[in-house]
Parts: sequence; C-alpha cells; structure tokens
Amino acid sequence: MSLRTLTTVARTTLKLISQSLGLILLSCLLLSCGRSPESSFYSLSTVAGTPVARQGVAVGVGPITIATYLQQPPIATRITANQLKFDEFHRWAAPLKDNISNVLISNLQIFLSSNRVYSYPSRENLDIRWQVVVDISQFDTDQKGRSVLRASWQLYHQPGDHLILTQTSNIVSQMHGPLNYNNITASMSQNLKTLSQEIARKCV
Repeated sequence: MSLRTLTTVARTTLKLISQSLGLILLSCLLLSCGRSPESSFYSLSTVAGTPVARQGVAVGVGPITIATYLQQPPIATRITANQLKFDEFHRWAAPLKDNISNVLISNLQIFLSSNRVYSYPSRENLDIRWQVVVDISQFDTDQKGRSVLRASWQLYHQPGDHLILTQTSNIVSQMHGPLNYNNITASMSQNLKTLSQEIARKCV
C-alpha cells in the first residue's frame, strides 16, 4: 500500500472518529437539556417544645378551610396584590390544609400545656370544651419577603355549639435572610405560630 493510500485511509478514519465524537457530544447535550430540574418539597414547622404528658383543656381544631389558590401543590408567592406565581419545582410535601391543621394542633398542645388537642370533627366521640373553626383567605410571601396570614376563626363552647367569639387575624412578618423557599416556609411557620398563640389565649 502506497504512502498516499495510507494517508487517505488515516484521514478518512480520523474524520469518521471526529464525526462519531460529535454525535456523542450532541446526544449528551440534548439529553442534558431535556432533563427537568428535580422538585424540592417543603412543609411548615411547629414550635419547639414537647407537650406535657398530662391532661389539660380539651380543644378540637377544625374544620379548617383555605383559599382555593392554596390548595395546589406548587408553592404560591405574591408578585403584586393581584398576581401570584406558582413554582412547579418547589412544592408542598403534603396538602397544605392538612399541614396547617397538624401544626395548629401541635402548637396549641405546647401553648396550652395539654395533650388533649385534637383534629375535629373526628370519628371518635371526643369530650372537648372548645372547638376552633378556621378559614384562611391569604397565606403567602411577596417578592420583598413580606409574609402575610389572614384568617377568620370562631371559638365554640362544647357541647352545645355555643359561639363565644368570632375574630379576624391579620398577621404580617418580615422574612429573615435571602429570598428562598426555606426562608419563605420558615416565615409562614412563624405566622402560624402567632395565630396559634392568639387562639390559645382564648381557650382558657
């Protein structure tokens, strides 16, 4: 085989290798671009502390209702007074209404020093003194880190469904730290703590 032929074969081989490498690189780039970011999941937190292991005042928490926009898994942040943003990659780990109910119950157990705070209504025949009904119309954080919780709630004396009071809570707090979803949910948890304290003061 002549030198010229060998040179031609070498050039052809190198060209084929180069084309193959290019196709492999292009495929990797396409796969990388087509892969969606992984979602992150969040939940609200309770106050620090452990409920005392003794019976205290008996409270039923519920029913709890929340605004329609809060019933979606993506976390909502407020852009303007009339505009919301839902982030598909930052989502609630569980239905927000259930999360709120669990946090309120846990917080009230701490603030009332009672292990007799329950979800209500219940299939069990609970002997409660107070029933708290909560309706949340706004629960979000804006682009400046201002977190808002607006809730109306009623306190009933049981048994007998005797309405004792109706109250509206407008709770506002400023988020600490950079604007990210860990800090957003922490700020929302702080507002829920404040609501729990307001309710606990009336359950005496």
